[in-house]
Amino acid sequence: MALMDVLVAGMVLSGALVAVLGVASRSLNAQLRGEQIQEAAMVLDSLLNDVLALGPAEYLKVGELSGVVEPPFDRFTYRISIEDVSPSQPFRVTARVWWNAGGGEQTAEVQTLMARRLGDEPDPDRTPTQPAERP
Repeated sequence: MALMDVLVAGMVLSGALVAVLGVASRSLNAQLRGEQIQEAAMVLDSLLNDVLALGPAEYLKVGELSGVVEPPFDRFTYRISIEDVSPSQPFRVTARVWWNAGGGEQTAEVQTLMARRLGDEPDPDRTPTQPAERP
């Protein structure tokens, strides 16, 4: 009888161990996926900031609309599309990144509206008049 109790307890314990390992595996996969999505969001934010800094119209002239992101995020490929609907409307800017993970291609995309840059003034010189004094 004692041997039967030990066998049943061992089976229950092994079933619980398999369940715990399965949950831990899914948790690690979810953490890895979350890390990849966070990196993709940082890349998208950087791409949109580049478009915003130059202005959508100027970015169309001088910026790269697709390619591979610079290291350390070089596993991401990107494409930016800028649509000029009409002169009285803002530009529709779409940034998309994709990467290979988990045996397949993953994508993230952001779309926003950006106002036109008005005027021909160059960016102002923002150099401080006096250097900062550090102790």
